This record gives sequence, structure tokens and C-alpha cells, in this order.
Amino acid sequence: MSNESSGAGSWWSTLPGILTATAAVLTATSGLLAILAQNGVLGEKGKSFISGQAPSASSIAAAPAPAPAPAPAPSTAAPRGATAVSDEKLTARPFSGALVTMADGSQVKLRDDIREWCSGASLKSVQGQTIGLDLMRRFDIVDWASGSSKGTVKIVLNNGQVLNEKIDTCGFRGRNDLGDFVGDFDKIRSVEFVR
Repeated sequence: MSNESSGAGSWWSTLPGILTATAAVLTATSGLLAILAQNGVLGEKGKSFISGQAPSASSIAAAPAPAPAPAPAPSTAAPRGATAVSDEKLTARPFSGALVTMADGSQVKLRDDIREWCSGASLKSVQGQTIGLDLMRRFDIVDWASGSSKGTVKIVLNNGQVLNEKIDTCGFRGRNDLGDFVGDFDKIRSVEFVR
């Protein structure tokens, strides 16, 4: 009798063994390619090959890093009542609170129940135009005489438009964890709405 047993041999020589090894190699290669592509080693960083098009030979070569976007030009204040050019539609955006920077540099965080003392959830220009707080990213006090109810503010709207408006107000109020906050505009430097 022979000591040879039927079916004995390396698992590499069996069909299930070959299929398993091939699947493992394909999975590992696919994973490696995906990681290299996501990190910009193959093609452009963040670009996916899942679009259905095979990468070209030129896209497989390491692509140079994209040039950084130019910094936006500083906003210049428009004349009173004028707006800076913006193609974006102005829409109201609810805010969750505001960061009030006082004239002395200290800051006060307020919740979303912020109001101008007299006109509610808006600022009112001396010409009679009301501008909703939910239309604003922020406003800065440009010129305000102590004890006065009138002064000039620079308003940055949600679409980037900039307004310089002379407003007539009673004060600014809101709430935080400590209680009520009431601020006179001659003591406030800026208000930034948090979204």
C-alpha cells in the first residue's frame, strides 16, 4: 500500500484556494489604490475614480499641489446707504446667538432672543428703512456720540453687501446665562451673529 492520500496537496493548487488568493490580491490592490488616490499620490487629491472613467496615464502621475485661492480683497465701506456689488440673493438666516464686542474690547455672548430696544428684531435707519437682524452677518459701530440715540453703523448683510447707515435706536438687548443684557450703542463696537 502506498502512503499517498487522495486530495492531499497544497491549498494553492485547488480551485477554491486560487479564487480566494486572487480575491485577496484584488481587494488589497483596490484598497491601496483608493488610499493613494484620496491622498493625492494618484491623480488629484479628493477626486474619485468612481465616476466610471478609468484614470488616464497622465492622471496617475503625481499632480502638483493646487495653487492656494487668492485672499479676498478687504471690504471697503460704501457711502452711506449704498451697497457693495453682490450677485448673491439676500435671504434671512436665523441665528443661534450673537457675540457683542464692547468698546473696551470685552465680549458678551447672547442667545437668539436679541432685540433692538425700540424696533424689535431690526435696526431702523433715520430715513425709515428697517433692516432685519436675520438679514445681517454683523454690524459695526462706525460713529456714535455718547448719550445719543443716533449714529452710523456698517452693516454686512448675509449676501456680502455692505451698508453704511445712520440709524436711530434706543439700545440693544438680549439674554445669556447670567440674565438680561442691555447695551447702549455708544458702548458697543460690533455685533456678530452666530449661525
